[in-house]
Amino acid sequence: MRLTIAGGGGFRVPLVYRALSAGPFAGLVRELVLYDVDPARLAAIEAVLASLARQGPPGSGPQIRAVSSLPEALDGADMVFAAIRPGGTAGRTADERIALDLGLLGQETTGAGGISYALRSIPPMLRLAEEMRSRCPGAWLLNFTNPAGMVTEALVPVLGPKVIGICDSASGLVHRAARAAGVALPEGTLDGVGYYGLNHLGWLYRLEAGGRDALPALLANPAALSEFEEGRLFSPGLLASLGCLPNEYLFYYYDTVRAVAGMRAAGQTRGESIARQQAELYPRLAAAGAEAFALWEDARRSREEGYLAEARTSGERRDETDLAGGGYERVALAAMRALSGGGAADLILNTRNAVTTAGSAGPEAGGAGSGTQVVPAVPGLPADAVVEVPCRVTPDGAGPVRDRRNWSCCGASRTSNGSWWRRRRPAGGRLPSPRSPGIRSWIRMTSPENCWPAMKQRSRSWAVSGTAGRSCPWALTARQHQRPAVPGPETLQLSVHHVQAHVAQLWVVERLGNGREHLEAHGFPRGHGPDIAFHDGVELHGPETGVARGVE
Repeated sequence: MRLTIAGGGGFRVPLVYRALSAGPFAGLVRELVLYDVDPARLAAIEAVLASLARQGPPGSGPQIRAVSSLPEALDGADMVFAAIRPGGTAGRTADERIALDLGLLGQETTGAGGISYALRSIPPMLRLAEEMRSRCPGAWLLNFTNPAGMVTEALVPVLGPKVIGICDSASGLVHRAARAAGVALPEGTLDGVGYYGLNHLGWLYRLEAGGRDALPALLANPAALSEFEEGRLFSPGLLASLGCLPNEYLFYYYDTVRAVAGMRAAGQTRGESIARQQAELYPRLAAAGAEAFALWEDARRSREEGYLAEARTSGERRDETDLAGGGYERVALAAMRALSGGGAADLILNTRNAVTTAGSAGPEAGGAGSGTQVVPAVPGLPADAVVEVPCRVTPDGAGPVRDRRNWSCCGASRTSNGSWWRRRRPAGGRLPSPRSPGIRSWIRMTSPENCWPAMKQRSRSWAVSGTAGRSCPWALTARQHQRPAVPGPETLQLSVHHVQAHVAQLWVVERLGNGREHLEAHGFPRGHGPDIAFHDGVELHGPETGVARGVE
C-alpha cells in the first residue's frame, strides 16, 4: 500500500512511521510519501525517520519518499493522511492571542480560536480533496487537520464517504476510564461502550462489562476518578450531575472563566510555546544525524507535558500513558487496516450522522417496515452533519454503530416494585381516538433532579404539557400525529427539553396496528434525561434507573 501524508513535515509524523515499522501495523505500508510546502520542515522530519530506521532491523519500515508537489504526492496513493496547518504556528498564535486579548477563549480547536483555524484550514483542504478526486479517486482520506469535525464535514460534499475524521481524544477517554473502572476492552471492539457528540465535544455515557454498566460506580468513586485526567479535570459534583464523563475539551465550555484566566496567566499561549520550541528544534533535527530521533523524542515529551496545562493545578503532571504516545496514529492505522481489508474494527471516528438499518415487520428489529431505514446517530442533528461516534470500519467505509440500548425501549418493563406490566390494548391494537370519551392520559416524568413535575393530566385530549421551574428544569410537551381517515400508523411524540442545559429529547411511540408497537427513545446519553411513562401501562425506560408509571 502507498500512504501519502499531506503535512509530511509535521511534528507527529515519526509516530506514524514508528507504528508502521514494528508491532501490529508493520508491513501494512510499502511506501510512505511525505508531502509538505516547507522544505526545511520536510528535511528535518526525514532526518528523524532516518535516525529511527537505524534502530530497527534493516528494511523493517516502509520506504520513504519526500516530495514538494501535491500532484506527484497523490499519484498512485491508496490512502491519504492529512495533517496540515495553513498559516503555520504563526497563524495559530494569532488565533489564540487575538481572542485572549479580547477576553475570549483562544484555543486551537474551540471558541473563537477554533473558528479562525477552521476558516483558514477548510479552503486548502477542499483543494486537496479536489486533487484527490482527480489523481487518486479510489483513495481514502483520513483527516487529522483541525478542527477535525468541521474540516471533515466540509469535505464530505467532495469525497462523500471516502473521508473520515480522526481524533484520539475520545478513544483516549474510553481507555483511561476503562482502566480506572477495571473494565477490559477487547482490542478492535467497542462492545458496551456508549459515546457520542461532536469532535472535542462528546460524552462517555456507558461502560459495560459482563452486562453491567461500570460507569455509575466509577463516577461515585473519587479515588478512582483521581487516577486519570478527565476524572481530575472535572469536579465530582459536575460528573455526578451529568451522569457521564465529558471529553477533556469540554473543560473549555464547562469552566470557560477558569480556562481563559489560566491561559492569560501563563504569559504565553500554547501556540506561542510550540512556535518557540519548533523554531529552535527543526534546524537542530536536520543536523543531528543519528541523534535526531532521540532529540525529537525529548521534545515530544516536553510538548505533551504542556498539553492542557491551564486545566491542571500547580505541580500536577500528565499520565505516563499519555506521555508515552501511541494515540492518534494507532486510531488512524487501525482504520486504514480495516478499510484495506485487514478485518473489521470498531473505532470512535468522525463521520456522517446517519445509521443505516434493515427494517422489519416487527418491533424487535427496531424497524417499522420492510427495507432499510436511515436514522441519526446523534438525534437532533441533520444527517449531513459530521459527528464523533463509535463506528464499524470495513472496506465499505466507516458506519456509525446503532446504539440500541440508548435508542430502543421494551414494550413491557419491570417496574420499581419488581412486578411486570402488561399493556392494556383497545380492540384491534389501535390507539384510542383523541375524542373518545373517558380517556385519561397520564404522563409522568422522573429526572436526575429527583423531581416530579406537574405532568399528570386527566382529559379527553392527548395534549399534555409541563412547565420548568427552579426545582426541576425539565419541560415536556406531547402531541399525537394521525393521518386523517387512513387506517395506518398513529404516532405520539413526547418532546423533552432541559431549560438550563439546552438539550432535548424525543420519545416516539408508534402503534402499527394488529397489536404491534414500535417504541424508540432518541436523544440523551445516560444521566442526561428523564424516564417517562404514560397511558395504557406502557413504560418507556430512559437513561435513569427509576421508572415512572402511567395507567389508564
